[in-house]
Amino acid sequence: MIALEIRFLTGRFHATPWGEHVNAGAVEWPPSPWRLVRAVAAAALRTAAVQAEPLPRVLALLALRPPEYLCPPPAVGHWRAYVKSDAYRADGRGGTNLVHDTFVALPPDSPVIWAIWPHVQLSPADAEWLARTVRSIGYLGRSEASCDVRLVTELPAAPEGYHRLTPAEGAGGGEVRLLAPASDVSLADVLRSTAELRQRLRTLRPPRTRWVAYAVPEGWGADEVTAVEAQPERTGQPTGIRAVRLRLTGRLLPSVWATGLVGVTMRQAAIRQHRRPSAILSGHGEDGGPRPGHGHAHYLPYALEGDRRRIDHIWVWAPDGFDAEELSAVCRVEELRFPAFTGLDKVRVAVAEFSRDPWFEEGGREWESATPFFPSLHPHLRRGADGERVVRGGPADEVRRELARRGLPAPEWVDVDMRDPALLRYDRPDRRVHTATGGEGRRGRMYNGPPVRLRLRFAEPVAGGPLVLGRWAHVGLGRLRRVEGE
Repeated sequence: MIALEIRFLTGRFHATPWGEHVNAGAVEWPPSPWRLVRAVAAAALRTAAVQAEPLPRVLALLALRPPEYLCPPPAVGHWRAYVKSDAYRADGRGGTNLVHDTFVALPPDSPVIWAIWPHVQLSPADAEWLARTVRSIGYLGRSEASCDVRLVTELPAAPEGYHRLTPAEGAGGGEVRLLAPASDVSLADVLRSTAELRQRLRTLRPPRTRWVAYAVPEGWGADEVTAVEAQPERTGQPTGIRAVRLRLTGRLLPSVWATGLVGVTMRQAAIRQHRRPSAILSGHGEDGGPRPGHGHAHYLPYALEGDRRRIDHIWVWAPDGFDAEELSAVCRVEELRFPAFTGLDKVRVAVAEFSRDPWFEEGGREWESATPFFPSLHPHLRRGADGERVVRGGPADEVRRELARRGLPAPEWVDVDMRDPALLRYDRPDRRVHTATGGEGRRGRMYNGPPVRLRLRFAEPVAGGPLVLGRWAHVGLGRLRRVEGE
């Protein structure tokens, strides 16, 4: 058994949970296993007097099983202040930013906690190396959380009010979920910076990590527990409903050219009504990145009645189905308000239909674009075996790849048309920019290819149902329909 005794010199622990914004008011408690492992690695690599050769071996032992904790319940406090900013407003004067500093206050007579690895046994040489390394850790979390850390092999008597937190065990008052390294984590994974994860790997959760649940006793503090736990799993009762048809009414309904904007606005409204993270409604997984597969909600605007140039219905379709809370959130949306720069009037929303088998598109062999397909891959010119130049990663290749991901057969042929001028009239959902006057205007952000119109043919008829492909398939762009009279 080994343990790290962590004594906070100021009696406070300042740390933002992984994936949360610093101003979100959330605080991590106790310090996560991932934070402890990274602190050990950073201390070993910056201390010239300590050789880093045992580091990968010790990290592998610490990551094999998550630690236990001996700590008090969180007593959360915060302060807020306006801090001068280098950003300038439209009138040329300097600005200020509101900063929240949330922290856990420890008991003043014993501002110390223990992280315990009961199954880890180190050799005398490695134990001596780790003891010297952790002594150089000056803080945990943010720099305000100054601390002294030392390695111990025997635990003292726990102060009054302290609790032993064990992974997946306990009396069942609730749980907190902390980020921990997986058993196959490497030193390179531990040393990845947040900037590298966001910019190069395009993820919020580091590779080879896992969420570990720690049971906490009654009275731990519901608000604090909620603040530190990760996005929850689905807890509502399954309904069997996989699609909801919503009817739009208003003075002037949105044009079909605003399909993507309507889909995005409906998605945001449903997420707000749910009031807590939902992988089905948002399409985001536990780590904040894309949810695996395509079973999350698709918000598909349609022009079904009257003027076919005006959107009057939205199908909210989730192949994995809605639970009771998610279905209730979608049904509670009563109004859609659009940004001022779009020029769209607000519309009223009412539930028109529920469906368990939402095959509201007819099936067939030939399909064509109802809304333009937006690629997400950059095409590249390559030389084939015969020396001729061929296009790789073009729209046709991406269509075949997406069909395979959705469990559909490969088409016999794919026809791509980029010459239709009507394609350019469709608004892209990410057109947002702040103008010099402080208002919002239009400017296309970077995207990976122009919109195209598709026509597909399959060897056998494909079952009817929503068939959407491309970058913004979940908000109604890239939708296909059966070719009439095929």
